[in-house]
Amino acid sequence: MRSLRTLPPVARACLIALAALAALCWLGPGLSAYDPHTPDWEALSAAPGQAGHWFGTDAIGRDVYARTLAGGRLSLTIGLLASVVALAIGLGYGAIAGLAGGRVERALLRVLDVFSALPFLLVVILLLTLFERSLGLLLAAIGGYVWIDLARVMRAEAARLREAPFVLAAQAAGAGFGQRLRWHVLPNLLPLAFVYLGLILPQAILVESFLGFLGLSVDEPSASWGTLLSEGVQELDSAPWTLLFPAGFLVATLATFQFLGDGLRDWLDVRGEHEAAAA
Repeated sequence: MRSLRTLPPVARACLIALAALAALCWLGPGLSAYDPHTPDWEALSAAPGQAGHWFGTDAIGRDVYARTLAGGRLSLTIGLLASVVALAIGLGYGAIAGLAGGRVERALLRVLDVFSALPFLLVVILLLTLFERSLGLLLAAIGGYVWIDLARVMRAEAARLREAPFVLAAQAAGAGFGQRLRWHVLPNLLPLAFVYLGLILPQAILVESFLGFLGLSVDEPSASWGTLLSEGVQELDSAPWTLLFPAGFLVATLATFQFLGDGLRDWLDVRGEHEAAAA
């Protein structure tokens, strides 16, 4: 296991930035003088810096700073929980397919091909439209959308582990499929899975923001970044700051996650280590 002290400076800076952003989103609304849902009727569409509102207010006087941080808290929470759902599904599915091999692996791969061919985002929108919206359905829908690529990567890595000497030795010693899966395959897949968690998390945040922009995320009065973007577009002519601040936070968050994922991938370099060992 590598020491965290060997983490690349870029990845370390991204972790610090994300930790600071998460702390700001979680603590900021509580420390703000304004409630994110309560209008200030004496400061309608106030520009940033006016009447004590750092990021200004929207058309009904709600503080944009407090709403941006509260929206970030919601987007980060939903993105993280949905990514954990995707990680559990993708890791389990890919590990079983790769370790099983043969017809089972080919059949599970065909299922992945079918899922990939579906307009999954359209399916997600239909589900959220037809059924009563809830946090559980939203997490399942987003997690079910972002798990496919992860399952493919885990399947390929599990197939390589299937032929590894220590797995073959366990099989020769009488270890069953479940024992090899729990003792040898899943533990060796976890580092790579956590790296991909850094890649699917921004994807989950982006999908949630898109659904929020369409009005299919959490119900009012809660508002994620996607919901704030939708509201900001409607006020773009009279109060553009209601769009610019949430959009800026969203873009900065996604970019930081992207740099973090690249840094973690280079740091762990699981495939490179195995190839070097094989050579």
